[in-house]
Amino acid sequence: EEKTKLEAERNSKQELESKLNQELTTERGKFKAEKVKRETLQSQLAKANNEKNLACQEKNELIQRLKEAQERLLFLDHTLETDGDRLQHMLQFLNEQEAVIKKSEAAIAELNEAKNNLENQIIEMDAGSKTAHTSVVEMSKQLLSKDEQLSKIKSQRDKAIRENTALSELLHFLAALNCFDISAVNFDEIINDPNAMVEIKEKVKELCRKPSSTITESLVREQAEQIKEQAVNIQKFKEEVKQQSERIQELTTSLNIKENEIIYLKAENNQQFKRMKILENVQQNEEQRVQQIEQQTERSMVDEKENETKEISIGSTGNKVTKDKLLTMLVAKSTALARMESKVKQLELVHSMCARRRARGESRIAQLESILQNDPSCWGNVIS
Repeated sequence: EEKTKLEAERNSKQELESKLNQELTTERGKFKAEKVKRETLQSQLAKANNEKNLACQEKNELIQRLKEAQERLLFLDHTLETDGDRLQHMLQFLNEQEAVIKKSEAAIAELNEAKNNLENQIIEMDAGSKTAHTSVVEMSKQLLSKDEQLSKIKSQRDKAIRENTALSELLHFLAALNCFDISAVNFDEIINDPNAMVEIKEKVKELCRKPSSTITESLVREQAEQIKEQAVNIQKFKEEVKQQSERIQELTTSLNIKENEIIYLKAENNQQFKRMKILENVQQNEEQRVQQIEQQTERSMVDEKENETKEISIGSTGNKVTKDKLLTMLVAKSTALARMESKVKQLELVHSMCARRRARGESRIAQLESILQNDPSCWGNVIS
């Protein structure tokens, strides 16, 4: 019976050992599977961590680029404000230049009007000078005729003076002989009067024919009045000739003045023309300068627009995107990074659960091994 009992115990023990071995093998298989799964999860976790680090790095790069883009935008805003001030200053300068151009145009219009007036004056003065020249020619002809008449009169006068001088000597001789009363006779007047001298000659001839006769006072007074009238006529003729000479001199002076005025007006017209040319050149230079300023302004505005719309390079990829594209890519990267972070959190949760299950399995295996080594009689309790 004891042998049978021992055999029964041995059989039960063998069964227990076989069961325990099977359970141990099963647990070891589970442990290996858990270990492989753990290693897989660790590799996935490492890969996820790497992806997370890359995503964080890309996020930081995108944030840095966003900051740079914001700084660039601030710089562009400041540049736009500065360029706006410059544009305002340039517009003010252009307005001033337009005012200067308008003043120049008004001055040119005034100069053109003055030029036209001067040309009209020159034409009128030319016509006046021609008229004056014609009148001077006519007066010169009249003066020549008057000179001829005057020369004839002078020759006649000289002849009469010579005759009257001889006659006066004869009268003085007769007066010395008490044959003729010359107290009422003005010899300075009768010498220049040929008619009076003719009458006196006749009287002298009568006296010579009648030596005893004398000249009465009435005859002498009558002859003296006639001599005075003739002297007055001669004086009037001399004054008329003098007036004609003065008038010719005045006309000659006026003609010279007109010619000088014409020369002066022509010189002034040339100066006005030169000034107009200078003003036209200044206006052309101002217009060219304004055109250059407008071209520079347009180029600066175009450059500003190009700078505003200039593409920003991204890292070493060499791709170029605009501000809107950069913001779109940043949003997409942020969304992908959030998805990867949630996936990493899920993997970390699964990894922690697997670690807990593996810890429980390892503790169970260690407990079973300690039971098998220390107290084989407790296998039934362990199995139960």
